[in-house]
Amino acid sequence: MADRTHFSPLGALRGALRPPADKSISHRAAILAAMGEGETDVVGYLNAADTRSTLAAVQAVGARLVDEVPTEALERDDGLGASRLRIAGVGLRGARPAAIDVGNAGTLLRLLPGWLAGQPAGKWTLDGDASIIGVH
Repeated sequence: MADRTHFSPLGALRGALRPPADKSISHRAAILAAMGEGETDVVGYLNAADTRSTLAAVQAVGARLVDEVPTEALERDDGLGASRLRIAGVGLRGARPAAIDVGNAGTLLRLLPGWLAGQPAGKWTLDGDASIIGVH
């Protein structure tokens, strides 16, 4: 059996943690903000091709990108490509019909139809790059 060392706690662990921007969370944050009513602040949004496709998609269905503070302008640029956004949503049942290019964003292609299917009316066309539509 290996030797064990026991350390007694000296007190509460305190501090702050800022995780790096995350693609999966960024997709979800933009879609949830678009589904909301009013404005939603999203901090730490990953600036990447897939997440830019998600921003374009939520704008296509009527959400507005009210404000964007790019990584370079943030006080604390951690070099992780995170931005701060403010998105004005259209509400749970307010998505307007649109043609949407998901680019190469598979997560967007999986998540967005779930919201759109619950709309009272409308028609949406989802398209993407060759890897998404199966062209080889």
